[in-house]
Amino acid sequence: MNIFNSLGSNYTFSFALKHALTVPSRSAAARLKKLLAKKYGGEVTLTYKGREAITLALRAVAAQQKWLPEDTAVAVNGFTCFAVYEAVRAAGFQVRPLDINHRSLNFSAAMLADAVSNHPEIKIVIIQNTLGYACDIEGITAICRDRKLVLIEDLAHSIGTVYTSGREAGLTGDFTVLSMSQDKVVDGVSGGALVVRTKKFATHVDGEEKFLIKGRRAQLKDRWYPLLTWKIRATYWSGFGKIFHAVLRRLGALPRPVQPRQSLKHTWPYQLPSLHAQAILWQMQRLKPVQEHRRRIAEIYFQELDNRLLLYKQEASLRDASHLRFPIVVKERDKLIHSLKKHGVHVSDIWYDAPFAPKKYIHLTDYAGTCPNAEAMSAKILNLPTHVHVSEHQARRIAHLINTWVNEQASL
Repeated sequence: MNIFNSLGSNYTFSFALKHALTVPSRSAAARLKKLLAKKYGGEVTLTYKGREAITLALRAVAAQQKWLPEDTAVAVNGFTCFAVYEAVRAAGFQVRPLDINHRSLNFSAAMLADAVSNHPEIKIVIIQNTLGYACDIEGITAICRDRKLVLIEDLAHSIGTVYTSGREAGLTGDFTVLSMSQDKVVDGVSGGALVVRTKKFATHVDGEEKFLIKGRRAQLKDRWYPLLTWKIRATYWSGFGKIFHAVLRRLGALPRPVQPRQSLKHTWPYQLPSLHAQAILWQMQRLKPVQEHRRRIAEIYFQELDNRLLLYKQEASLRDASHLRFPIVVKERDKLIHSLKKHGVHVSDIWYDAPFAPKKYIHLTDYAGTCPNAEAMSAKILNLPTHVHVSEHQARRIAHLINTWVNEQASL
């Protein structure tokens, strides 16, 4: 059994082959925009990456609210991806990370209220529903409405998540941002979208005709990525997959999901190629059965794992999550990762290993230690896979391996 958290784990062989060989329809982008507009209730702009959609939203706010001071800040989850930080800075705003609740992966409404009181320069809020587990959107929305803050729902982790009110994520904010790149709930290798839900901002969003076009080399990497990673995973047991992976990385043949920009000045979005729009449409067609699969796998982890490892201990927290991954908390995480690897379970890519992850890029931010809960969480969180290549039997075996390791550590 070789199970990976990432490395193209969302792709079946049939999808990978179809993606590599298809001649995409020129109407794919238009059909995708129509689908997203209907689902999320707004005007849609497609981008190559979700981070570009965040920057577009923020630039639209700046254009519509020209009176905003230069030190205007955007409140973001203090347990997030470096790409979010870059996206905010690219729009010319300051980044104000809010610490997460110690029993959650999101900031609370109370934390937002305190932050806005202490830092009145905060005018925009981005929520992300980390790993698909819902934030307190009702409380946060009330604060945004009362303080006249712009609210952006970032669904990078949470397409399909449902809030406690019964309302689906993406139907509450002024803007909805989608990231549909590698290892996300909807995975088109690359892909992003901005949905403008508040009309006053719509005329201030830059038109796609102004966007840059990705080079042929980048598009070829994206075309072959699903098939190459399927080959790696399928042959990893024999040793060939590991060598093949190393060679491809050395040759730069695999696209990197997070890569710092050389400069944040004059950054401009890229158009979403028809190939990616077509792949996203295929993925959206399979969204409901994939979500059901993820929920079943998460339920197995919840029921089988030692309760002390669970971050979300209430079953109600699981019911309406999108379960991008299943989080547990564990001491001596690296030892457990090594133990699982010996059994063919590869979970070393941590979401997240720093308040702005990956940790190797945090020196490129102005983070100043303001999120102690996030720092503590980043040292002990471990994400378990829920994707389509994890069967119910394999999920039970992973839980058994983890429980066995925990008991062995306790007896030492």
